[in-house]
Amino acid sequence: MKKWLLGLCLLFGLATLSVCSFSDGILIGKNQRKIQDAAFSDKGRVEVPEGSYTIGTLGGRKVRMSSYQVQDVSYTDTPTAFSKDWETYKAPPRTYDSVLAGFDFYLNYETGVIRDIRHDDGFYDELKASDTPWVFVGVGNNLDSLDKSPTRWDDFVAMKLRESDQPHDQYVRVPEKEYGLEKYIVKGSDPETSIPYRERVGKYGLGKEDIFVAWDKDGHINTYISCGNYPYSLKIDYVVIPQCSHKFVIHKDIDVILSIGYDRKRIRDWRKIENEAMKAVWSFVAAADADRTVDAHKE
Repeated sequence: MKKWLLGLCLLFGLATLSVCSFSDGILIGKNQRKIQDAAFSDKGRVEVPEGSYTIGTLGGRKVRMSSYQVQDVSYTDTPTAFSKDWETYKAPPRTYDSVLAGFDFYLNYETGVIRDIRHDDGFYDELKASDTPWVFVGVGNNLDSLDKSPTRWDDFVAMKLRESDQPHDQYVRVPEKEYGLEKYIVKGSDPETSIPYRERVGKYGLGKEDIFVAWDKDGHINTYISCGNYPYSLKIDYVVIPQCSHKFVIHKDIDVILSIGYDRKRIRDWRKIENEAMKAVWSFVAAADADRTVDAHKE
């Protein structure tokens, strides 16, 4: 199970630039239901108590999510996957005051449906299909000054554009926008192999990704998308490697960064993907607000 989760961490990076950690968000109760996930071995069953929820504070807002829908839940006091403390770690009781570091979920952005492991027959077949509408959404809490900096992605893209001093290995801006996004690519080829840097695979490593950016009203990058040019058939275990890694920052009313992985063909819908992912996050906020309203009335 850890090997599979680590694979996802490496694939999607939870691109909050934080270290991936395993979930302590599933609260084990008296009535448990064991569900066999197709991506796990027989030894790796998901144990979820009936009617359980994951709660906490995310980006300054209270949230509540079904434990059947979110995975890889971590709080700011959760040990990382690489910590020795993880083997003996026991999560404390969680409240709305527990600060979440992040979590993941799968979203069908065409329908707005969040994957629920109780009702996902055929999910992995759909996930592996080319041009699948399922996207993997990592939600991260913006906790420090680096995360909150309005120039964070401006600086990151500037670094990417100057990471090589070799003319044939440098990013250049494509004159025409693609789907409303500014695009940068590496046009050159490896001088030893003549293989274009964008397309090399196998022993030559993965190709240089194409970069796409969008700007907010203040002139800063708040959408950063990197897309590979390598074959769609590459897989780790049962999970198709996503062709695009999409970062989007939300600062209004909640302070989070979304890290979304999807089939490169779907970049055409990047705005809708962002909107549907935001709707999902706000549904978690609304669920918590409803809880607190009920509690207030009881008092």
